[in-house]
Amino acid sequence: MLSFVVYKATLWFATPKDYYLKGRRVMKTVFAFYRGKTSEEMREQKKYCDMYASIQGWEIEEEFYSSGNMIGLPDKLFVIREAALNHEFDILLVYEYKNVGRYPEETSQAINWFKENSIDVVSVKYEKRDFRKEALKIIKDINLSKI
Repeated sequence: MLSFVVYKATLWFATPKDYYLKGRRVMKTVFAFYRGKTSEEMREQKKYCDMYASIQGWEIEEEFYSSGNMIGLPDKLFVIREAALNHEFDILLVYEYKNVGRYPEETSQAINWFKENSIDVVSVKYEKRDFRKEALKIIKDINLSKI
């Protein structure tokens, strides 16, 4: 049996085993990460992430904020990575993928790292992207520039 949910003209497919285990609904643990230059930007991201999570039926367990104004403090992404290694959550919810890294190369590497550690990175703004292809393209470009 296959079920689906339509959200903004995107079809999300899920098999019943994704939602149920031994007859009980399985809730996924969601962490949210907001990165912006101003608190206004981060409030805006939080608003959209909260709406998206409620539509998906998720509850955000913990929220992390990172701003350019937080100089001298450790990047919250390191705290999130530590939590990922301890299997404290299943989904990292972000407003857009670029919030996970400061540069495109860093973004694709970080998202692939989370995937390798069984964490889904979900963006509110964009559909899923294959960051493995982007990482391979970057590596190919670097190798070609060495010739």
